[in-house]
Amino acid sequence: MRRTRLSLAFLLVPLLLSAQAGPGQEALERATDAFFDQSLQAEELRRLLEAGREAFAGLVDPCLRDYWLARVEYLSGFVERGDKREKEAQRRFQAGLALAERASSCSGLADAPRLQADLIAQLIPARGALYAMSHGPRIRTLTERSLGLEPASAKARLTLALYFLNAPAIAGGSDAEALRLLHELEGREELERPDRFGVLTWLGLAYQGRKDPERARQFFRRAQEVYPGNTWVRELAASL
Repeated sequence: MRRTRLSLAFLLVPLLLSAQAGPGQEALERATDAFFDQSLQAEELRRLLEAGREAFAGLVDPCLRDYWLARVEYLSGFVERGDKREKEAQRRFQAGLALAERASSCSGLADAPRLQADLIAQLIPARGALYAMSHGPRIRTLTERSLGLEPASAKARLTLALYFLNAPAIAGGSDAEALRLLHELEGREELERPDRFGVLTWLGLAYQGRKDPERARQFFRRAQEVYPGNTWVRELAASL
């Protein structure tokens, strides 16, 4: 992969299957918002995620159980990475990938292949070039599988946009196609809060890469309005 900034793909978990998710969803949503708004310390986030993990572990349907547990492991990986515990982050991402792979084999879980793709993306930086060459193309394949099952999925469209933005040209990378998809998502009023934050932040990063600081700054500032406590986008905007 051309860049390692696929980490923001975590941002955008659509709230799918909420009716079946039970009480664990509230803990996961709270942890997601607190992580991006930087309103809780790592230990507090871990407690919330553990509450979600315990709730989802009680789901009767094994497909739903694996899917939601994979989402918990995904966010857990970012919490550990943010706390500078990269080995533990990789362990969480790998555990999430195994769960997402099982969920992807179930019918009716359109978002599971996309989640699997995002987990692969987080393993690439630590696994190196050979892993990227063998697994990187799966990101697009899995995401397109999700879109085949749910064409309107904002999360899958965002993951595909990030693939185009980060993949080398020989593997289908295209800044122009990434921007087209990101701007299309920008106009969707129904985006959940984490999704909107991710779309705006990635638009800022894309224009920063295109040496267009004014447009990049505008998107970073709009992203900051979504999560005012996020110091990273604040610093990105201030640096331009």
